[in-house]
Amino acid sequence: MILRYWKSIAIGIFIYVLCLIPSAELQKLDVLEIRFTDLVVHLLMFLFFSAVLYHDLKKSSGKTNALRSPLALALGISLTLALTTEMLQFLLASLNRNANLIDLIFDTLGSVAGILLAKLIMQRYGSDS
Repeated sequence: MILRYWKSIAIGIFIYVLCLIPSAELQKLDVLEIRFTDLVVHLLMFLFFSAVLYHDLKKSSGKTNALRSPLALALGISLTLALTTEMLQFLLASLNRNANLIDLIFDTLGSVAGILLAKLIMQRYGSDS
């Protein structure tokens, strides 16, 4: 059963890894010089994660152990991931990372947008019942 969600699990682990990289290492990357890059990255990470998760949950809701609400479950899991990454950044001071309410807000916005986008795409292309 868990293999059914391998994409969501892999993306979730990737998000944890990115959020727990020490800040000194992140500064070495110097990927983009765009203002608010961090917030855009948070939004996009959670948009992608939530969209894939909703899709996986919705597909499996047609199976025998049907999920009552893939949308609520996807949102709950996404928000739990967002909260735990921020809590870990707060608790693991050695990473020189900060827990940030703005990051959590952008994680939430990305989660909602990802779920709605996946729902819209699935309805449009007939794979959402």
